Amino acid sequence: MKIVKPKITNITKKDIKSCFATQEFFEAELENETPTNLTISDINIDSCSFKNVDFSNISLASVDILDSIFEDCDLSNQNFNKQFIDRVIFKNCKLVGTTFIDSNIRNVQFIDCNCRYINFSGADINNLHIVNSTFQNSSFNEAKTKEVLLEETSFEGSEFAGATLKNVDFTTCNINGAIFDQKSLKNIIVNNFQAASIATMFGVIVKD
Repeated sequence: MKIVKPKITNITKKDIKSCFATQEFFEAELENETPTNLTISDINIDSCSFKNVDFSNISLASVDILDSIFEDCDLSNQNFNKQFIDRVIFKNCKLVGTTFIDSNIRNVQFIDCNCRYINFSGADINNLHIVNSTFQNSSFNEAKTKEVLLEETSFEGSEFAGATLKNVDFTTCNINGAIFDQKSLKNIIVNNFQAASIATMFGVIVKD
């Protein structure tokens, strides 16, 4: 799998309020901000770098993200439903309860992130890399996936019912208590311990 990285070539230091005033988040470097009481809607975030930005008091609505990097940011409980996310890196970010329902996800990386309760239900996912992150109690129900690489990540208690997970390798991940159905189990890759755990979901008794 080859992830296409964000194409960021020429960025200028700016602040969120100035970008908000012009309704343009393009080629901007934004750092160490905790803005409040802003609603950012119907725009593209394109070719931007965010570092240590707290979005807790910002409402993002109808926002597509292209060619951007988020590092040490808090994007918890944001709504990216039905949006387009392409060539984006989230590094050491918090996305607890963030939703990407029915979104198009392309060339996205989650590295060292806290993504508990994140929701990708119905998303169309192509080229996704998740490494050393927490996705406990997340939802991938009915998601369609292609080219997904998972490394050392917890999906404990997560839901995958109806998802297309062909060739997704969970062997280095924690899937204790994760919920699969017949469709989502087809052609996934698990280790022996994980296979035995999954079998018990369907009433199969595995003996040593």
